[in-house]
Amino acid sequence: NDTGTYTATYKEYSIDNLSVLFSDGTQYSGATDGINLSGTGNMQFANGDQYTGKFENGLRSGQGVYVWSNGDIYDGAWDKDAMCGSGKYTYADGSYAQGDFENNQFTDGSYKVVNSFGEYTFKIEDQDVVSVDMVLTSGTKYSGEMEDSKLTGTAQITYSNGDKYSGRVNDGYKTGQGSYTWSSGASYAGDWENDKMNGQGTYFYSNKETGYKLTGNFVKGVPDGECRYYATSSESYKTDWKNGKCVKVYE
Repeated sequence: NDTGTYTATYKEYSIDNLSVLFSDGTQYSGATDGINLSGTGNMQFANGDQYTGKFENGLRSGQGVYVWSNGDIYDGAWDKDAMCGSGKYTYADGSYAQGDFENNQFTDGSYKVVNSFGEYTFKIEDQDVVSVDMVLTSGTKYSGEMEDSKLTGTAQITYSNGDKYSGRVNDGYKTGQGSYTWSSGASYAGDWENDKMNGQGTYFYSNKETGYKLTGNFVKGVPDGECRYYATSSESYKTDWKNGKCVKVYE
């Protein structure tokens, strides 16, 4: 007829398989209920796309795999020709979204991207990015929350040189409460602003440094103002600092 050419194979008085060459060049081979495409089948579209899976009332419904001519692939659940339910969408470049889909939109799950800078795995909830795990080509590893597509919230960072940070970040910068441990063994716990120790905190000296710890005020990464210097865990002095240098010791 005007829509195409239909060839049916019968078995025990019923159609066992239906082959259709539609007028636009699309081809179908698979099951039918006698009226519509229904059951498992394969459809090759005129534009080069291909679908293999379940049909219901002539529409993709149930589990199926759709391969686009550009190399993208979706393997998962369908409902009335739309990606709907659990599935995995793999892009031609190797990145993929895996989780739940609704009306062709990815709503919840993980989205993984690999590029020249590293490997990124984003967690998606209600179509919003809420966290990310990154492994950069430099060796740095980052795991943390996201807000408004920015690195904002709680994060854990392991740098390529062995340093580690755990605490708050704002738009990718260490800001708020956090702890930093240097590969040398030194550490700091306290306030941060724009990637610098800034505010009240405690710096623990490494074994290669003189002293046990320094507690007090820090400005732009160095002690500044009144601080308590601990020569040992029990021996301490009140001190004044300016631009990272001790200018007065109170006996």
